[in-house]
Amino acid sequence: MSVKPPKRIAVLDRLDHAQGFGGAATLGLIDQALTLAGFETLDAAPLLEQTARRPERLPDAWVTVSDHAQHQDAERFCHSQSLPHHYVDPTLSHGSETSPHQRDNGSNHLTIAPFLDPGPYFAAQRDAASLRQNLSQRHALPVDRSWIFLSIPSGCETSALFSTFEILSRLYMLDWNLIVSAAEEHHDQASQLLPGLSGKSRYLLQKYDVRERIAFMAASDLCLSVERSGGGVMDLLEALASGLAVVANKSAETEAIVENGVTGRLSAAGNPASLSNDLTFLLRHDNFLQSYRGKTREQVAERHDIHVAARRLRRMVTREDDLC
Repeated sequence: MSVKPPKRIAVLDRLDHAQGFGGAATLGLIDQALTLAGFETLDAAPLLEQTARRPERLPDAWVTVSDHAQHQDAERFCHSQSLPHHYVDPTLSHGSETSPHQRDNGSNHLTIAPFLDPGPYFAAQRDAASLRQNLSQRHALPVDRSWIFLSIPSGCETSALFSTFEILSRLYMLDWNLIVSAAEEHHDQASQLLPGLSGKSRYLLQKYDVRERIAFMAASDLCLSVERSGGGVMDLLEALASGLAVVANKSAETEAIVENGVTGRLSAAGNPASLSNDLTFLLRHDNFLQSYRGKTREQVAERHDIHVAARRLRRMVTREDDLC
């Protein structure tokens, strides 16, 4: 007797972008990936509340992000309702993604790399030259200089912000444009630090606006990553999807996303001089910069595309890998 594949999936995810391995880069997108894979999804959290009204029809299966605070409650609920239970384990270790496998408790586990929908970034990248010309005219930014994109995300520590501007201040011998995309909480602080940069540089402080952000990233040449505790993966993925070489400190996050010497340059943490040297090197050696930029889109398409994640999630949920 054949088993009908599941159609309706309960998803127990968490949307805390400031914590954990990937913030918005994976957590919160599991639901979208499952929808893309052809499933109907619903929020699983209310099912665990004793006072919550149960839906008329229970889901066919359940997916939990493994470090969710209620993962044990989910396991008990699925056992009581005889629901197939699947865990998604986010990973930052390059090459550590695994095929779906079954644990002793009967649940299925899938280790998955952080991902995003690269479509809007790929589309903007194809129009990068005209976007750069347009933005140059609108904001009086010299088009023939190197454009550095700096994202200051929510939750960025003050010490990291000051360190970043110290690094930029070392580039006083070069001509460059700096595009700063700052979360609202850091906007005032960034506006106070920017005038202290070299007189040769031009800068633009841009508030978070998705459409403008994507356009500026596509028009830029490289991304300087701000070190941030507990997040920042989305910034790195957005940069690579936009075709930007990345300059950043070494960390679990950056080493998982950026291939040193292939799609960017990673410096030892806590060494502003080294990171500044990496920036200077790429600004002065366009052949290396363009080589890195040429490989970023391929890496995102292979490892970090939401469509890749959707296929892996579908194999897990439908047991196409012969899980029994």
